[in-house]
Amino acid sequence: MGFQERNACPAIVVVHPRIVRRTSHMPVSLLTAGIGGLLLSGCISRPIKPASQLQPPVSKVLQDRAAYLHQAFTIDALPRSVRNTLATDVSAPAFQRITVDTRIRTFKTGVAAPQNFASHTVYEDLGKGLIRAWSTTDSNGFNASSDFWLAYHNYVGLLSQRVAPTASAMPAMWGIEQFDRFQSGLSAENMIYSLQSGYLGRSSVPQPSQLACQLGRTYAGTTVNTAIAGSVRDMDCQVSNANGVVVEKRRYVYLEQYRFALVVHMQNASKEDNLEIVDFKVE
Repeated sequence: MGFQERNACPAIVVVHPRIVRRTSHMPVSLLTAGIGGLLLSGCISRPIKPASQLQPPVSKVLQDRAAYLHQAFTIDALPRSVRNTLATDVSAPAFQRITVDTRIRTFKTGVAAPQNFASHTVYEDLGKGLIRAWSTTDSNGFNASSDFWLAYHNYVGLLSQRVAPTASAMPAMWGIEQFDRFQSGLSAENMIYSLQSGYLGRSSVPQPSQLACQLGRTYAGTTVNTAIAGSVRDMDCQVSNANGVVVEKRRYVYLEQYRFALVVHMQNASKEDNLEIVDFKVE
């Protein structure tokens, strides 16, 4: 898949799931999961190469984020089963490119004073509900991270990667291995997605999780930002781990004219984010 190399044969795995708590601001369109396990294989498998051997230098990626996004975050980078599932959505692109600037106020658990961030994100619509994006997040004028992702309508994460400005090598890419349950677009007032996901190129098995979303009221997009045309809908989602425990809650506004979602609030055990869209530009 993409830059990663898979094992050549199946393995028996004893898994010990755990919830990975995020200690820094993470890309808001993504689902994240961690897994630990003991690999007990009865056959020989190809060694998995480190991400640094499979991906370009960090300096090159950060010099041209758009070029890296176009190279690494494509539908062909997804497993065949995921591509086949997504093929049920035949919608055409609703836009070519949208740029969004966001102000983020973060309250970390146990920390009295909030932190302020500013993000700049460029979204592209590939059709079939696929949205890919790159984003930079700054704190006090300094870059805190660069994020890349491919998502379904920007609320179901498919591939993602975060790069710190001090990174010496490209980190592992997170991705969905398969959908166990999938619903096309906003096909119902309540939607449930069951999936298997994990960090690509690592000797672990995917971890099951579930995303459940419920649509709410409809109102004018100009209420969110004066440049947003058409109507938007509130959409409340929650992520559950393999044990059925809710580990994160999110509120999105779904932009009906552009057919993708933007997060405006997110909360998990380690922090709470409030997001304000300060600039919205269709190109």
